[in-house]
Amino acid sequence: MFGKKENVMEKSIFVLSLVVAFALNTQSIAAEIASPKKVQVTIAKVSDGDTVKAALNNQYVSIRLADIDCPESRTNDKSLRQAKKMNISPEEVKKYGKEAQQELKRLLSFHEEHIYFEETPDKVCRGETRHVGILWADDINVNEYMLEKTKCVSFSCSE
Repeated sequence: MFGKKENVMEKSIFVLSLVVAFALNTQSIAAEIASPKKVQVTIAKVSDGDTVKAALNNQYVSIRLADIDCPESRTNDKSLRQAKKMNISPEEVKKYGKEAQQELKRLLSFHEEHIYFEETPDKVCRGETRHVGILWADDINVNEYMLEKTKCVSFSCSE
């Protein structure tokens, strides 16, 4: 009888360990599905304050920072619309755009070994061909940083 109790106890411990392992694995899978993945990227070029060219999955792509819009660094139709909206001259828009571009370059060059991209497909505007998401420099959310440090403003496709 003593041998049967030990055998039952061993089986119970084995079953319990399987249940715990399954539960931990399920939590891990759920967390992976729930949170987007950050992928390391190498920045090739800072196009302006809200767009970069980067090596992503062995190809160069254009990445647009989600939820922000920075002043244009060149004179074009959009910069003229921004000037009107901001009630400033197109030259000032261009100046602010170049400042945003320089700030983004500075931040990314300081953290160049630790730049990550978190794609946010739900933030892609209609007709957008660029990858859209959050750029991270170490643990700094670059999108939020640009809103705080430059003349970039919050933006959504519905605006």
